[in-house]
Amino acid sequence: MSKSNDINSENVNLVYKETSGNRKTCIIPDDITFIRVLSASMHAGMLKEGLISFELMQKLYKLEPKVQHYHYAWWIYAQPSRTCRKSRETHPKDAYST
Repeated sequence: MSKSNDINSENVNLVYKETSGNRKTCIIPDDITFIRVLSASMHAGMLKEGLISFELMQKLYKLEPKVQHYHYAWWIYAQPSRTCRKSRETHPKDAYST
């Protein structure tokens, strides 16, 4: 894992903790904050946290998703299919035969 992924993971974890119902702080994230969280989630491979943040944005903070939010949400949803495709390419064909 590269250093940039570590930084992204730390940032996602920090914002995820702050936005997941912990209202002790006075930080109110805006739509730009969630664009950054979704981007960092995508690049760090933190798919679950990214999708939860997307839902929190709409349900908890009542923010209407913009094109950029949907863009990153789509990429987050696409990650598992890419992983499956990549693993099929690297494994022998016999492993997938029935």
